[in-house]
Amino acid sequence: METEALLFSIGCDARGWTEVHAAETSAALLTPADAVVALSPTRHSVLLILDCLYARVAQLTYPRATTAMALTAHIPGNHR
Repeated sequence: METEALLFSIGCDARGWTEVHAAETSAALLTPADAVVALSPTRHSVLLILDCLYARVAQLTYPRATTAMALTAHIPGNHR
């Protein structure tokens, strides 16, 4: 999932489940420190919501997000 990769790139431990049994297992293992976002509308609507979520998480975790981005900034350039 694109959002899983985006959130991971700013230091968030994120999982994107598309298979129902994996999602149910994950839900059963949630703790009070976890958050869940469940979406099922059209693809464009979902992508808009997830992009907004990514931007807000990056804002709220700015120090961690910028550190993670700085530590990984060299990676895309090395794979051209």
